[in-house]
Parts: sequence; structure tokens; C-alpha cells
Amino acid sequence: MITNRRAITRTALAIVVVVIIVLAGVGVGVYSYFQQQSSASSLTTAMTSTGLPQALTVDLKGSPDTLDPAMSFSGEGDEINGNVFLAPFYFANSTAKFFPITARSWTASPDGCSYTFNWRNDVYYSNGDPFNAYVVWWNIYRALYTQLGSAAQVSLTLKPAGVGGDTVTLGDVNSLNNPTNTPNNTLLSIMQNQNNAVVILNSTATTLNLSSPCFASNFLGLMAIGGIFFFMDPYFVEQHGGVFAGAANPYFTVHGSDVGDGPYVVQTYVPDEYAILVANPHYWAQNLSPSDPGYNYFTRPARIPEVVLNFKTDELTRALDIGSNRVQEAVIQFPDVKNVLEGDKNLYIPNWGPGGTMEFIGLDSLRPPLNNVLVRRAIIDAINLTAIQDSVYNGYAEPVVGPAMHGFFGYNESSPVFAPPTYNPTEAKQLLAEAGYPNGVGLRPLNFLVVSGSYLLRAGQLIAAQLAEVGITINMQVATEASQIAIAQSCCGNVTGYPDIQAAGFAYYPDMFAPASIIDMRFGAWFFFDNATIDNLIDEYIYSSNQTLRYQLVTEITMLVKQQAPVIWLAQDIDLPQTGNGVGPVVLNKCLVSDFVGNPYYWVFNGIPYTSVSWVCSPS
Repeated sequence: MITNRRAITRTALAIVVVVIIVLAGVGVGVYSYFQQQSSASSLTTAMTSTGLPQALTVDLKGSPDTLDPAMSFSGEGDEINGNVFLAPFYFANSTAKFFPITARSWTASPDGCSYTFNWRNDVYYSNGDPFNAYVVWWNIYRALYTQLGSAAQVSLTLKPAGVGGDTVTLGDVNSLNNPTNTPNNTLLSIMQNQNNAVVILNSTATTLNLSSPCFASNFLGLMAIGGIFFFMDPYFVEQHGGVFAGAANPYFTVHGSDVGDGPYVVQTYVPDEYAILVANPHYWAQNLSPSDPGYNYFTRPARIPEVVLNFKTDELTRALDIGSNRVQEAVIQFPDVKNVLEGDKNLYIPNWGPGGTMEFIGLDSLRPPLNNVLVRRAIIDAINLTAIQDSVYNGYAEPVVGPAMHGFFGYNESSPVFAPPTYNPTEAKQLLAEAGYPNGVGLRPLNFLVVSGSYLLRAGQLIAAQLAEVGITINMQVATEASQIAIAQSCCGNVTGYPDIQAAGFAYYPDMFAPASIIDMRFGAWFFFDNATIDNLIDEYIYSSNQTLRYQLVTEITMLVKQQAPVIWLAQDIDLPQTGNGVGPVVLNKCLVSDFVGNPYYWVFNGIPYTSVSWVCSPS
């Protein structure tokens, strides 16, 4: 089980510094919908002042790893950062259209390996410090030097600092240290060097030069989900320790930032206990005119003045809290959903649609007997996926054939390639016999690693029982999440003691390429599948700017992976913002409504934007 949004995926990233992109589809009507929804802000604020609650209390499944947006791996950290900071733009639909936020406009070079951005000149942080092109420069070089958390992505997209003609040093980065966020003449000349990864054209224009060969087709997608592109106030950071090479700033790990350019700020943060977000009292976007291109759903002000976020790892506590109205929103584990909803008719789960998380089982394709494709195919045929989806996920999941997912770029619902495998124990036995293991005779027991206390432990138990029916014996290995991550990154595939099978969850992350990290050994697959044909197709997908070709490549890669059977795709989550990844959906009190629908791009990666939530009554 993955209780943090990117835990296993980020483990792979830590090994090979690689992440994933799949762009989702939302629909061409999204922009007008969000424009219409923006007008609800003032009405809800007025209602709140007439007797509705001033605060919302939420139970999250754990504590943030850090509140530094460039360093965060956890869903909880990303959710807080996503409410405190704004990305340059956000996704509008699957044709790569975006809502402009702090970026007014942007253009790409003919080869797609450099982008020029024009920034708003009226954005400022909650402490009054201005946002400008120099702020963008500082944040990106900060990421290039720290190389931690989501900052590691940048090394694969932009020229690394101090390499290949780039002249920027760590001292240069830390020299931008004044409340106007403007450079002195010496630093300005460095910022204007055309050989650098980031080039300042003027105070409101920046050119970003990508590495070569470049991941041009998806660079804007990377920027639209925040992370290092949630731009912090340089002066505030410099006044609290500055930038470190290869290390996080300890102040923000412990305290978070009460200075941001988004609709909320962090008033209080107690690691492992709680955080309090309050409406940004000096929010730059609160008075935007409806005619302003930046006036949209994402920039509207906070509608609930205070949000209290409790970090509670115990699933029973979260269920009891939401059932007793101690909290009005909570992440509930899949097996508990039915009891929680039946126990209190005042609770519901919003219909957010397919999520960006996928549950799957990885098979160690390098180690005998799983290096035999017939054995791997037999395992898949012997598993009743429908029974697992019903009993383990309580219906909040749907069949999927990865590595793409429903609603995301390249997933062709009408193609037979994307039809889930059928439960066929008879064929499983035939395949085992062809592989030389009739009725499982001669097949050694397979070690199956799952995380203790997780719903995937239940899935593992069901799978073990189903495999036993065709003669395959499973030894369940139960470990903590930390132990599973350590095992996953510890060794190579064909080693005694290494698990044959691992259960995991995964969330797509839109930066450079789609299927690579979870199906290809070069890009981080911990079950060590390697296929030269698929490798070549992935490379073609990564470097192509032809969207039609890339769409076709997803189908071809999916077909080949399906034939090679290195992974069991259990399900794709439904109604599950990223804060529930690896646990279950978010349950709301009926007095709390969210109009955040139709755009999974955002909440897959940054949780629930609390500007989308409002009261319609007082919960009792």
C-alpha cells in the first residue's frame, strides 16, 4: 500500500531521478464552467457571515513530509502547498489548454526546447513582497541546486546549474536577498546570460531552456501541477536560512510558509499533529475583474475563513471523527466506507469521477519462475479482479489496463487492447502445464510483499487463495511501508530473498513521459521488467512532439505490456483526491459542498482546493 501519494513512485525517482506524465482529459466546456463557478465566491462569503460555520475541520491520513513545495513528496504536503501557492497556470483540458494564473502568456521555440513566459506585474505575496521574473529565476535555480523532492524533476528538463555553459552558482542564488526581489547589476548580468537554463528578459519575462534532447511535449504539463513551480518568496526564504546545495531548508521543513501568493496561508503548523490554514488577508487576486484573463475558478478567494487539518494515521479514528461531527471531512479507508456511510446518513462522497491513482501488483520478471511469461500469464488468468474490486475497494474502483488510465491521455476505451483480462482458472492451469508446472508441481512458493494494516493486505490474501486453486503457493510477507520502500530500492531482481510479487498504489505525475516508470526497469520499475522493443517505444513517446503519434504509442505499449504480463492491474480509484491515495475516498458532511468537478488534473496532484468548498448549512 502507498499511504503517501508518490511514495513508491518517488522511490523509483530517488533511484533514477525519473518521474511520469500522463495528461488527463476534461472536456472543452471546462473553461466556461469554471468561469461561471467563479461568481459563487461573493455569495458564499456573505452566507458565511450570516451564521454558517467559520471553520472547516478535516482529518487527513498522515502528516506532510515537508511544507516546502519544492521538496514535498506527500499528498498532505502537496494539498497544503496547493492552497498556499499558485502555479503559473492550470490545466483546462486534454488538448493542453491552460488557465493563466501568474503567467499571462507563453510561447515555445520551433523545436519546443525553450519557452518564454510573460508574467503578471500585479501579483504579490501575503507579506507584500512582489512576484516577478526574478522570483521565477530564483525558484528554479533553487530547485536545480537542492535536487530534493519534486525539485529532482528539473534536472531532467532544464540545463543543470553550473553545467554545459550555465554560469549560475549557489552564491548567486542566495544573493537575491531583498524585499523588492530585484537583483543588483552583477546578478542581473548573470540572469541575462543566454547560455543559462533560465534567462531573464525583463522584470516580467523569462525564457526557460530545456535540456537536449528535450521533453518538449509535456513541459507545460509539468509546470501546471506546481511542485517547484509553486514559486516561493525568495526574500522570505533567504531571511530564514536561504538555499542549500543538496539539502532542504530546515525552517520550512518544520514551520512551513505563512507567506504565499495563494488564497490561504499557513497560520499554524505542528508536524505530526495539525495545521491551520486561514484566508490570505492580502490576496492579490481577490479583486480581479471578470474580464481579466486571470479571473477563473482557481484564483477565487477563500470561501471558508479557516481550515483545520488534523494528521491522523489511524483509520478508525478518522471514521469515528467524521461520524461524530468532530470533523466535517475525512479520508476513509476503502473497507470502512460502507459502514461509515450507512452509520450516518449525513455523510456522503462527492461524485468526482475517475481518479489519478492506480492499484497494481508487480511481478519480478527477472527471477525464476516469474521470468517465464507463461507463469506470469497464468497468475493473471487465475485472479478474479472483479471480486477484488468489489470486496477490497467497496466499489470505489473500476477495471483498468495500464499503464495509462481512464480519462487520461492515450487511454482508448473502445480498443480491445484496453479490455481487462477475464478470470479463467482453466486457462491458468493450461499455461502452467505448458510452462512445465502441471497443477503447480515443481513450482516453488512465491513471496508476496504487502504493507501491514493496508487494504492491499486484504487484496493479497484474496489473490493467495485464488492462486492456490490452480496450484500456486504464496508466502505472504507483511512489512511496514518504510520497510517495503527500503526493500524496493535495495537490490536487483534476481536475488534470493527479494520478493517475487509486490502490491502497490501509484499516482500519475505529469512531467515528461507516461508509462515508463512503472513498466520499465530503466525508469524505475521495482519488479525489474525489461524489454528492448518496449524501451524503444517509450523513448519514441518521450521525445516526440507529435500528439497523434504519442496517442498511438500508448496503445502499442499497452498491448506489448499486456502480452508480456509483468504486472497485474487491480483497479483505478474513483472519487479519490490524491490525499486519499492508498487509503480511500474523502467523505464529507452533507452541509459541506464542493463544486470542484470536471478537472481531475488538479486534485490528482494537489488535493482539494479549499476555495471549492463551502457551507450550505450548519452540521449537527
